[in-house]
Amino acid sequence: MIPTSIFNLSLLTALILTSNQLRGSIPSDNGLNLPNLKRIRLSYNKFTGSIPVSMSNASKLQAIDLQSNNLSGPISVDFGRLQYLQILRLSNNNLGFGDQGHLSFLDPLTNCSSLKILDLGTNNFQGSLPRSIANLSNELTIISLEDNQISGSIPSEISNYVNLISLSLKGNKFTGIIPSEIVKLGKLQRVLLSNNRLSGNIPASIGNLSFLDEIHLEDNELQGTIPSGFGNCPMLVLLDLSQNHLSGTIPNKFFNISPFSVKLNLSRNHLVGSLPADIGALKTIVELDVSENEFSGFIPAELGNCITLTSLYMQGNLIHGYIPQSLKYLKGMQHVDFSRNSLSEKLPNFLETLKTLKYLNLSWNNLEGEVPMTGVFANANAFSVVGNKRLCGGIPELQLPRCTQNGPNGTKNPYVAWVELVILIGSIQDLIIITCVFQSWLRRKRRESLSYSASNVMISPKKVSYELLRQATKGFSRINLVSKSDFGLVYKGKIGLQYIGIPEGKKAAVAIKFISEFSITSQSISTGFEGTTGYVPPEYGLGSMVSTKGDVYSYGIFLLEMLTGKKTIDPMFQKGFKLQNFVANALSDGVKEIVDPVNLHELTRDDAAQAEDCLSILFNIGVKCALELPQFRPDISDILSMLETVRIIYKANTGSTKAHANKKFPSCSFDGSKKHEVATTVREQRDASKFNINVDITVYHTVIYGSL
Repeated sequence: MIPTSIFNLSLLTALILTSNQLRGSIPSDNGLNLPNLKRIRLSYNKFTGSIPVSMSNASKLQAIDLQSNNLSGPISVDFGRLQYLQILRLSNNNLGFGDQGHLSFLDPLTNCSSLKILDLGTNNFQGSLPRSIANLSNELTIISLEDNQISGSIPSEISNYVNLISLSLKGNKFTGIIPSEIVKLGKLQRVLLSNNRLSGNIPASIGNLSFLDEIHLEDNELQGTIPSGFGNCPMLVLLDLSQNHLSGTIPNKFFNISPFSVKLNLSRNHLVGSLPADIGALKTIVELDVSENEFSGFIPAELGNCITLTSLYMQGNLIHGYIPQSLKYLKGMQHVDFSRNSLSEKLPNFLETLKTLKYLNLSWNNLEGEVPMTGVFANANAFSVVGNKRLCGGIPELQLPRCTQNGPNGTKNPYVAWVELVILIGSIQDLIIITCVFQSWLRRKRRESLSYSASNVMISPKKVSYELLRQATKGFSRINLVSKSDFGLVYKGKIGLQYIGIPEGKKAAVAIKFISEFSITSQSISTGFEGTTGYVPPEYGLGSMVSTKGDVYSYGIFLLEMLTGKKTIDPMFQKGFKLQNFVANALSDGVKEIVDPVNLHELTRDDAAQAEDCLSILFNIGVKCALELPQFRPDISDILSMLETVRIIYKANTGSTKAHANKKFPSCSFDGSKKHEVATTVREQRDASKFNINVDITVYHTVIYGSL
């Protein structure tokens, strides 16, 4: 207890007994016996009982700090008599008893014109805020009413407190909207409105609060989209919008919110679209949570730039593709959750090398291959891979099947069979013979995959006259000179070709198979030069062999052409700027900016809105397929899975029939039995574009037509 003798010191100006183990009640006559008292600080003790009414007699009081005790009951002090009062801290007690009307003690505070701090948080105050809350001192810098049971709406008059730095109303029962007038508080740094029942939109002009460093709006009923203005808050360190009803896509440049951002939480909303590449701008981010939304697309490789990231949560979305290798640069990563998505391909090796990784959840995806046994994978309690039916190996606790050398369908992989045979023979001479046979087999298989015949369409080699080539290149003008190589001079030009036997408008993939075997002496010229025009992958220009990764590149270009209505030979694509670059740069602004209107003209308005998500996925597929380096392109089997996902999403969102969905998005429905046909068709389309002479082909529209 406080010794009673202290209250005989009539000249005492400050009584500071903070952070002790003092008990009992505060003496009831302290205000009468200490008329010169200016500061009383009894915080962080164990005082009980009520606040003495006599405290209002200490008319010179400037600071009252009674926080973090066990004080209870209503507040009966007439604070209006303390005209010099600047600080009133009563938080972390049991004041109020939860009765209505116990906030009336705020009314006399309107006489305290010097009041700067009002802290009543974590008590039992209940009821609506009195009107007097709007008429307190303009000097207020901190208002904290958090963790009570206060109800009603947030008064718009709160904008009167132009010097306010911190506003905390979290953990109450406030309803209604966030008043737009809050943006008038130009000095505001902290806004804590979480755990209420607020609804409506987040004020669009919230970005005008340039000093904001912490915003908590989580666990409300907020609707609408995320304001783009958050990108104008250069000091923002923490932003939490989780557990609301926010929808739409992430606005442009949203991830440029601040170079100092530490935590960003957008989880448990209804956000859609893909995560933009500028997510890599969060250079100092420590925790990123976008879980439990409806995000689609791929995991951005740019996340590898967020080198301070320790916690990454993306579970419960529609994200597909593979786990990017760039995440290996996140050396401080501790918690990763990618569960309940549609991730595919093998587990990346770098995951077992992250020494700081304590928790990894990859469950319920489509991952395949062998589960490592070191690093985080050595502790069954530290990771989860359940629900991935194509995984094998790992520690015994997982009870996964042993990894074998069999292919996906259970048959022996022919490449592995050859290797085993070589090991058994062991002879260098036999090894040479087997290698020759193996190469012969590969060439035969390659020729078979290239032998595609379009339905009822016969295309025979056409000879191109020297005169026609001279006209197409404008007399072999320097303007049309593309490059010089070991093959000779390479020119560009246009030749109008005419095909007989193809019905007008027939949807078929047309391939030009041969334009070669001619010479200048016979008024013909060979045009079979290596190059990268049109659908041809860049590696073919360097002499690489034909591969399925090249087919994937060709399909990606063709898909982007079909979606955008643009061609790779468009004048805008030059000096290294390609169709895939155009699409990747424009995707952050939404698919409406780049999609060919023809792809949407038959849809209803509601269906068109739903179709944008499907189109976004299709555009991402095209961009991924058209990556420069072949090792980063997805496999054809993965493309099939992604297209099937698009079809399912589109049908689920629109309720369209299969025929309707296929009519609008032919690439969203795919017959897996035609995989070889697709690969061959795309390859022959690419071979048609392999020549450095630009050829106009009038019938080329369809890439994939599944079960129409």
